[in-house]
This record gives sequence, structure tokens and C-alpha cells, in this order.
Amino acid sequence: MIRSINTEGWVELRGEQIPVEKGTLNLAGMHIRDLDEVHGLYSVKSLKKLNLSENYLVDISGLAKIENLEELSLFNNKLRDMRDVKLLRNLKSLTLSRNKIVDIAGLENCEKIAELFLDDNSINEIRGLETLAHLRILWLGDNRIHEIKGLDRLAALEELYLGYNGISKITGLDHLVNLRELVLFYNDIVDIEGFDNLMNLENLNLNHNRIKEIKGLGNLRKLKTIAVGKNPLPEQEIKRCGGVDKEGLALDPVKFYLACRKEVVT
Repeated sequence: MIRSINTEGWVELRGEQIPVEKGTLNLAGMHIRDLDEVHGLYSVKSLKKLNLSENYLVDISGLAKIENLEELSLFNNKLRDMRDVKLLRNLKSLTLSRNKIVDIAGLENCEKIAELFLDDNSINEIRGLETLAHLRILWLGDNRIHEIKGLDRLAALEELYLGYNGISKITGLDHLVNLRELVLFYNDIVDIEGFDNLMNLENLNLNHNRIKEIKGLGNLRKLKTIAVGKNPLPEQEIKRCGGVDKEGLALDPVKFYLACRKEVVT
């Protein structure tokens, strides 16, 4: 018999009592296969942060009962879809990295989400994010994405990670006017383009692509770092922009920006 689990701020897993401290419950790496193994989980009214990373979960439908949840981490589980998060209306941070998710769906009611981590899945299309007006950080790296789209309504977005995909053309970024960091390494990008409206961009990573010419950076006045390493760029092209270090980072990002300004004679 489990006695006074919730009034004391505890849940029980295989006979062990695990405390809920300051609204946070850490169940990472506990070999959980079914949420029903965690006795009292759905009755902890103070629970706001739940870490279920490194488990074996395939079904998280029961989490809908935890109405006050604000942060949820399900990193490295066995989830094939994310539809069961649709009733978690108070979520601000959601981590679903390293699962088996194919489709972005179920977020239409999660309008408060500011951080969304979906890297290392099997997602092939960016969609289902239209209602996330408060989203600031989006990780979609290491998926099967070939086209940048579905981001038009994410004007608050500040950080976007799309590395390790199959993107060949930079499109769909025009409305991301608050973007500060963009990671596009390990793709198939040929041309630097599509950045005209990203005037607040500070950090840009284009390492490991197929870029042969430095261009398209003329509006990026706030650029602090740019990486173009492991591209088939001619040596004279790199020298024209001031050179790069062994990591592909520009030695002087301002020169990259100036080299792309039409009024500058190079």
C-alpha cells in the first residue's frame, strides 16, 4: 500500500519513493516502459517539470492528466508520434529528441511553447507549428528534411537548428526577423541565399555543404560569427573575405559581410 505519496510530494517506482522537489520530478534513466509503473504520478498537483529521458516509453497518453506541466523531457525514448502532448496546454519547453517521430502533430493547443527540441528523429517535413507564436528555440537537426518551410508564423523565433538534413536550397526564412542563430551544417546547400530579411542574425553555421561562392550576406549587419568550413570554396574566395580558422569560422565576420555589399569594390 502506498501511503501519503502526493501529500508529501513523492511518487513510487518499484518500491522506491522519489521526491518531487520544487515542482520538479526526475525519472531519467529509470528503465520505465509504462507510465503506470510510476504510482501517484498523475496526482502530484505541484508538478511543473518532468524528466522522463532515457527510458523505453512508447505511449505517453497519461501525461494529459498533469495539467500544470510546463517542462517535459522525453529525450531518447521509443515514441513514434507526439499527438499525446496536445492536451498539455501549459507546456513551455518540450524535448522529444532521439525518438522515432515521423510527423510533427499535436501541438495546436500548446501555444505557450517557447522551446521545442525534435532533433534526431525521422521527420521529413516541417509543419504543424503554426500556432506556436511564442516559440524562440527550435531544434530540427538530424532528421530527413529536404525543404525549409512551415515557419512563416514563427516571428518570435531566435534560434533555429537544421543541421544534418538533406536541404539543398535556403528558403522559407523571410518572416524570421528576430532570428539570432541559424545552424545549417551538414546539408547539401549550394548557394548562400534567402537571408535578406534576417537583419538580426548574429551566428550562422554553413559548415559541410556544397558552397562555392561567398555571397548573400550583405544585409547581415549584426553578424558576429560565420562558419563556412568543409565547403568546396576556392582558396582565393576565402582570402577575399579575410580567411577562416581550422574550424571554418571566419577570422573577421565583418569582412564576409562587406564582401557581399554591392557598393564595396573587391
